[in-house]
Amino acid sequence: MVTVYVKAQTYTHAFDSVFAHISRADATTGILYERVLPFGNLTQYNSQECMPDTSNHTHFLRAYYELCHATFNPNVSLISRDSLIKIVDSSPESVQIGLLHFNFNTFDTSVLSQKLYYDSDSVLREDISITASLYRLNTLFIASPLIQIVNTSNITYVVNNNLYFDNTSNQIIGLYIDFDDGLGYQSVQMNKKVNIVYPTDGVKILRFMAVMTNSVTYYAYANIEINTHLRSERSTDYPYVEDFVNDNAIESVITPSNPYE
Repeated sequence: MVTVYVKAQTYTHAFDSVFAHISRADATTGILYERVLPFGNLTQYNSQECMPDTSNHTHFLRAYYELCHATFNPNVSLISRDSLIKIVDSSPESVQIGLLHFNFNTFDTSVLSQKLYYDSDSVLREDISITASLYRLNTLFIASPLIQIVNTSNITYVVNNNLYFDNTSNQIIGLYIDFDDGLGYQSVQMNKKVNIVYPTDGVKILRFMAVMTNSVTYYAYANIEINTHLRSERSTDYPYVEDFVNDNAIESVITPSNPYE
């Protein structure tokens, strides 16, 4: 087990300092997930077929943020999280759906314990006589509406091609979505709007099925809440809002026990 102590610096900077002498040549994706705190739990996402994980607006953005910050290779092309949000906000008349299909590396813990050691100067090194790779390849598929709650039952969804992120060699050739409107899966095209009318309010579970060029099929789940009673401070031509104002406001005062640390 390797312990990384973080003080007065970012977690990623501390991690990189500790692992400065460990080769990343076998981390071929240019993304090492251990470089970030894994709040998105991307290594375990949808790992249980009987209990699939359900994403949402917040989780999708968190997953994207973590992949961005786990990237160590400057040739890996990912726009910033702020740029992603600007794309979402550029089309307020629709609920946009994001797709994230990414390969990334993690440590192979069984090899890690054998291959890494501290030298006499307490510097972390690797035993090059052990030829097994330190890294595993992981593949992630997440799909989600990029808003949490809407105040209308008549929704226009669109899968924005600018919000489809993929670093693999296998692209989506068929996308099917069950919008939880009682009509089951329907074929959806990139940048083509789909109008859905929900008969009732509540949390809706969207089910995604993506067929790839290598014939692999991925499934993903995400939720969105329909609340037609939600008051909006914005104009009626902008129904897709998240309002945390007046009665919906959230107020909190957080006092750290030790502000310096």
